[in-house]
Parts: sequence; C-alpha cells; structure tokens
Amino acid sequence: MKKHQIIGTMSGTSLDGLDIACCEFWKNIDGLWQYKILNTATAEYNQYWIDKLSKARFLSGLDLSLLDIELGNYFGSLISNFIQSHNLDPELIASHGHTVFHQPEKGLTLQIASGNCIMAQTQTTVINDFRSMDVAFGGQGAPLVPVGDYYLYHNYDACLNLGGIANLSYSLEEKSAVAYDICFCNIILNKLANLADKKYDAEGKMAASGKLIDKLFRSLESLEYYKLNPPKSLGIEWIEKNIFPIIEEYACANQNMINNLLRTVTEHIAERVNYEFEVLKAKHHQKDTLNVLVSGGGAHNKFLFQTMNLLGNPLGIEYHLADSDTTNFKEAIVFAFLGLLRSLGEDNIWASVTGAKYNTCSGMVHNH
Repeated sequence: MKKHQIIGTMSGTSLDGLDIACCEFWKNIDGLWQYKILNTATAEYNQYWIDKLSKARFLSGLDLSLLDIELGNYFGSLISNFIQSHNLDPELIASHGHTVFHQPEKGLTLQIASGNCIMAQTQTTVINDFRSMDVAFGGQGAPLVPVGDYYLYHNYDACLNLGGIANLSYSLEEKSAVAYDICFCNIILNKLANLADKKYDAEGKMAASGKLIDKLFRSLESLEYYKLNPPKSLGIEWIEKNIFPIIEEYACANQNMINNLLRTVTEHIAERVNYEFEVLKAKHHQKDTLNVLVSGGGAHNKFLFQTMNLLGNPLGIEYHLADSDTTNFKEAIVFAFLGLLRSLGEDNIWASVTGAKYNTCSGMVHNH
C-alpha cells in the first residue's frame, strides 16, 4: 500500500505553542485508513508571540498582513528545523495557522501564517486556509476534526477534544457526523491560572482545592449559546464578550478566590460535556455505553477528567484518555490527514458537521 508522509501543524486558542506532527498514512487491505506517528514536537510561544497573537485582532489591516508574513516565516523556520533534525521527507505540510477572527455568521474566518512563506522556508508544498471555503458555502468552518475522527479513530463511539475550546464529534456514517463546540475550556482555565502567576492549573490541583461558587455556576449554565442547536462553533470574540465579564466580577489576586473560580469553571465544563454526550447518547446511540476518546491539553487536567467521569459513569458515558502523542498532537495529526485528503481531491469537510450547503475539498495549495 502506498504510504504518504505528511506534516500537520496546529496553533490553538490557548496560545500554548505550535504543535508539529509528522505521520505516515495508508489504507489497509480492507480499505480503512491507518496512520503511524513518526515524530512530534511543540514549539512553545515565548512572551513576544503570546503578546503578538493575543492582540492580533486589534491590529490595522497593514499590521495584520505583516504579522501574517512574520508568523509564516517563523512557522516555516520551525518546521524546516523539525524536518532536518528528524531527517524527514514529507510530500506536503498541512498548516492550520493561527485563528485571529472566527465570525461565520458574518462569513468571516481568518487564520494567519502565510502559506507562501512556510513553503519558501521549507521548500515543500503547503496546504493551508482549510476553513474559509466552508464558511463561504454557509458553514461554520468548524469543527474540522470529525473527518479525521471518523477515518482514524473508528474504535471509539465519539471523540472529545479539550483544547482552548472543548468540542465533540460523533460519527453517524461516512460523511455524516454530529460535531460542534461545547464550551470554553483551557482558554478560561489558563486565564484564571495566570492571575496566580501560573501558566496553567497543573493537573487541576488548584481547582480541586477550591469551592464551587453557586451564583457563578448558575450564570455560566444559563448562557444562550447552550440553547442553540448544532451546527455551532465558538470564537475568541464571543468568549471575550460573554465570558470574560462574568468571570471578571469575581476575579482578583486572592489565591482562595482564584481556586474557587477554577473549581467552578472546571465543574461547569464537566457538566456541559456530560450533558451534550447524554443528549447524543439518547438520540443516536443504540448501546448501553458510549465510549469517548479524550485528547487535547485539558486531558492532562486530572481533576477535570475525574469530574467528567464522576458525572458520566451513571449515564453510561465512559471517557478514555488517548495515548500521550494523540493527547498532545491529535489536531496536528488530523490536519495532516485533511491535507492529504485535499491533495487526493477528496472531501475533507462535511456539510453535516458545519451546516454548509455542500461537502468540500478545502485548503489553499502552495506548490513548491
């Protein structure tokens, strides 16, 4: 079977850094897609890039264009070093870029990191801009991972990604899935940990030592987004407008209050995740148990994972932690696969997930 060596990259809303994964993909004798991870790396953002990317949406058109070029060259140099250090020979690089704007209701989604600059730095064909075609056809442009979930992780009933935003996917059949953003996740947890001069709440220990703030919990549970039917997706703009003001009513440098906020937000995330899977299980699943593969940075949060299981087990929902590489690099792996599908001329975004008029074979190709 022909094997395809592809590099995928992901820069998420939590601003942890650039995830890079090189994988081999092939079809087995039964025609099912298989993959093997060859190498992975994360280039953590220093304070310069955290400041640049967190403020990108406030830049002028000219400055944003310049940042697109600067970030593309930076990503290109990181990927080039990754290729050389591991002696790789990828046929293409699939770059998600970094999201600055995501307002699909206005026909807008923007991920920066110039594909041409990455191509020039790496001397390798690059595919980027995976979301905008779907948005042009009336879709949410998100989530895109469910296509990879269906083809690559078919041993599980559903998948949950705990990244900056928590999202789920449940495959019904080929080119038909239920998938959407559930709620904010690390983007808020990390922001709260930052108040205590921590990059993040390691293993959820701060949250575990806090106490639930009932009023805040009720306010979060009553958010209008949760009443919307999928397809639906979240962007940083919505989170800033709707979540930051609620949190800031309570936020201060007091350690006990920070822990209480983390406890409340963590329990809220666990509650929303289980609610959504309970609804999916009742509507679509024919078995007593729904087995869910959990990945993303939030999978390292032991308190969050334990709370999810505590709520989920009585409902017949079982959460399974992915292996280390899948936990940390699943989105990069899936974008590598989406890039491969684009190069093969196969649909890599499903209208059943995003609400677009059509399935599409999306991504801008920058040929070397």
